[in-house]
Amino acid sequence: MLWLAAADQQAKTQNVPVRDFRFDKEAAIAGASKEAAKLSPRLGVNIHFLKDDRALDLAKVAGFSFVRTDLPWARLEKQGSYDFAPFDGLMRSLEARGMGVLWLLAYGHPEHGGKSPQSSEDIEAYARYAAAVVTHFRGRNVRFEIWNEPNAKEFLPNPAIYPDLLRATLELIRHKDPTAMVSTGGTSGFDFPFLAAMLKSGAARKASAVAVHPYRDSGPETTPADMERLRQLMQHNSLKNTPVWVTEWGYSSYDGPSQGFADGGHSEAARKRQAVLVARECLTMWTLGLPVIVLYDLRDDGANPFNREHNFGLLNQGNSDKPAMKAVKALTSVARDHTFSGTVRRLPHGLHAIRLDAAEDVVFILWNDDAQLNFQIHFSPDDSPSICNIFGEPIAIEGNERVLEEDAGPIYVRLKRTSSSVR
Repeated sequence: MLWLAAADQQAKTQNVPVRDFRFDKEAAIAGASKEAAKLSPRLGVNIHFLKDDRALDLAKVAGFSFVRTDLPWARLEKQGSYDFAPFDGLMRSLEARGMGVLWLLAYGHPEHGGKSPQSSEDIEAYARYAAAVVTHFRGRNVRFEIWNEPNAKEFLPNPAIYPDLLRATLELIRHKDPTAMVSTGGTSGFDFPFLAAMLKSGAARKASAVAVHPYRDSGPETTPADMERLRQLMQHNSLKNTPVWVTEWGYSSYDGPSQGFADGGHSEAARKRQAVLVARECLTMWTLGLPVIVLYDLRDDGANPFNREHNFGLLNQGNSDKPAMKAVKALTSVARDHTFSGTVRRLPHGLHAIRLDAAEDVVFILWNDDAQLNFQIHFSPDDSPSICNIFGEPIAIEGNERVLEEDAGPIYVRLKRTSSSVR
């Protein structure tokens, strides 16, 4: 076991129980698949622009391998003709950086039903638009998503039409390009009634993946239970081997008046909280082995500190790092030179640890999701670990121990490799 429980004691500085645990670098792990070994190839970020070289450079440096962005139907098509010039420009900019794109094929068209398709003719027009996009970008580093949050009336006023729209679109796309990587539209949350109806209809059987947007008020560690329920639903509907993509998910630095920060989402404490949740989101999705994980989003969409939608960015509007971006860069920097070996087994509720291996050292990433309990980690004097905080900054170890609090986010424990630590 990685941890050996010793005792519970009261924290000296705050009224939170502390549990002692002993670190064991030889702990048994639940091994990760070879496909899950690396983080960056599966990690993308949402953008809301077609031209910004500085922002794309920052996304590349942060470890993102692709972006997700809108390719709006109404902007592309005019009276049956398609103008790809603005989107080709972004594609070239991404390719120059060795990056790809997930094109979001969405939103209504004034010539085809308005805010969403209304008739079979409108659905056929949408399918032609989607197939035209797939054909245009065939053979490049691209993925596609059919509509945005189709269970939400904000984006699809009549969600009941989605199975017909999905089926018709996939049929035409597969006729044009059988190898295209195309997901269903990511649902707003795990809307199981909507997902069940869509899957039961058979409309998703030609999709490359089923997409979800797992937004929630709770921590990201509550997601695996929902993901397991979705996988069971997919298996029941003959999609056992179809992957799940998370095509959009993030945490805003402003969560509403109850957050209690005078400066809203621009306060230091609020932005630190966002960083903690985003880092844990990345780690949780990685441990699930998901092939596509898209963070929402690269840059703040507005300047109002009290507007939730304005504060999802990893960057400020001026493209400077928020703490969340620093946390992502710390994680991808470690992940770049290490291989995800597995998740540590038999940990107490609230405590998480994964193991990353490299030729010269081993890194354990530890985090706590229980705000009502702190963990005091005791290291053997023989371990001589070096520890970094959520931002990759060195932190001290006093008496071979370190307290791990929920609001500290993940910590990185680096150990020099010995013959006994080889896996």
